[in-house]
Amino acid sequence: MFKSIRLIICIAMLSVQVFAGAKKAKLEDNTILPVPPPPEAKHMTDAEYQAMLKEYSKPGIIRKVAQSDRFDQTALTAEFKNLRSRMIGGPVWKNDRDVDDSQQPYRGVNTAHELTTLIADVEQKYATFSASDAKFLAAQIIALKPLQSFVFRCRDLVDNSRLSKSILVTMLRSVRAGADLIFPDSDPQANAVFDFFMTPTDGRKGDIANDSQFSDFLTKEAYPALQALQSRIDAIDFSKGFYFDNAVFNKNVNFASDKDRFLMFGPREKLGMQANLNFNLSGLAYVMAYNLKGLFLFNDSISRIYGFDSMKWDVDGATAEARATEFAKYPQLFVKRPGGEAWTKESYRYLTDGLDQAESLWRATKPEIKDNPVLVPMIDVSGYGPFVRPVDEVFKTFSKLIHNDKDGVKSAVFGTEAVEVNFSTLFDSPPETFHAFAPKKFRNERTTQDKKYMNENTPEKYRNYRYGEAISWDYTSYQKYFPQVNDDKSLKQAVRVMNQAWGGWLLGVPMASFAL
Repeated sequence: MFKSIRLIICIAMLSVQVFAGAKKAKLEDNTILPVPPPPEAKHMTDAEYQAMLKEYSKPGIIRKVAQSDRFDQTALTAEFKNLRSRMIGGPVWKNDRDVDDSQQPYRGVNTAHELTTLIADVEQKYATFSASDAKFLAAQIIALKPLQSFVFRCRDLVDNSRLSKSILVTMLRSVRAGADLIFPDSDPQANAVFDFFMTPTDGRKGDIANDSQFSDFLTKEAYPALQALQSRIDAIDFSKGFYFDNAVFNKNVNFASDKDRFLMFGPREKLGMQANLNFNLSGLAYVMAYNLKGLFLFNDSISRIYGFDSMKWDVDGATAEARATEFAKYPQLFVKRPGGEAWTKESYRYLTDGLDQAESLWRATKPEIKDNPVLVPMIDVSGYGPFVRPVDEVFKTFSKLIHNDKDGVKSAVFGTEAVEVNFSTLFDSPPETFHAFAPKKFRNERTTQDKKYMNENTPEKYRNYRYGEAISWDYTSYQKYFPQVNDDKSLKQAVRVMNQAWGGWLLGVPMASFAL
């Protein structure tokens, strides 16, 4: 279920950002509003990090599942089973073993309104839960709250873009049909969850109608909800492990084996979730530092360059020059907001916490991959060594970035090439605007080229694939973060090295998206 929530969040965000196309209206004004300071959060100290490394370097066991096809549900607490019954219907449990026959069974969630009511009640009573499995389920149920009617709330972002609207509506119809296919019997819980995300419920309005309101949603609803989920996961005791029932959202499922239905969650699963939540909070915090005004209009402009949602018949590919020209039309987009530094600094703390946790999890898992070679072919058929070494190298690169290593990050393809990175400066002194990183000059050549064969008088014309290619940048904008960049050639080398280094994608991918 935890994965399902993350997937739903990603789909919801992606459906708006990629397909929105934006309401075709003028930008409201030229004001870049300040961003309120981020909520306080607890971050790891160096002592806590060292203790974590020591703890997770101890020999241990790989994630457990139910050990037979028949699982004894007394391993689940009464608190968990009662919360499960409230979700999908079922008996009232008076203890871990016995059903309370004197109580009327729960009917389960049958409508979006009932799911909304359940979420509110679980949130209000969360402090009363004592069992780890029940707290874990409750934390995930509460995390659904900001996504109530999310797609409906964003309808004004898509209504005036014909193709974008068509794609989104078609996708949602496919999701609806897919749910009917996956759950062949009429399943009220599946219908309730779909309606909860997609339709107007409990008076929710279409109040995310522009870029500013979308930014407000991220700042005031999504970010606090993600932070609250992290705090709850942090506080749950995973030390003894507990089982989780994968049927919590559908009472009609009938797994072929209980090994597929009941999973054990222990300290390492907790560490993986903590790292994932920290990475999500880091990315979201950095976005909050910047103005998003014009984001959806820009998306719409870019889609037309590619030939989508456009009456233009002569579509000739999206050159770097065309993309950069459109980006320049939105000078307020990705400009740092007043107060943004507080968010980028918070982003850095979340990022380093997540990397520390991911490295600790890898240290704990690596010896067991070596001792259990049967696991390796699932990931890399070439065997233990080739799989383990790249992961080790990724964490070495991350360490160099975090510590601003003067030796720099090395290319894994051209080992003599390295680039020094002032990584922490990206967060301590973030760019005033990302427009500064866009290319400034482009190849001004013919769109076609000629090629004459030996025995032919008339040359053949073919496309010039370098037409519109970026060739020059304001490299001084990069020097603050990449000290060795002093001309266009060294900038291209920096982009190349970051994309070729193990783990360099952390910076290499966003660099390439702006620079190329």
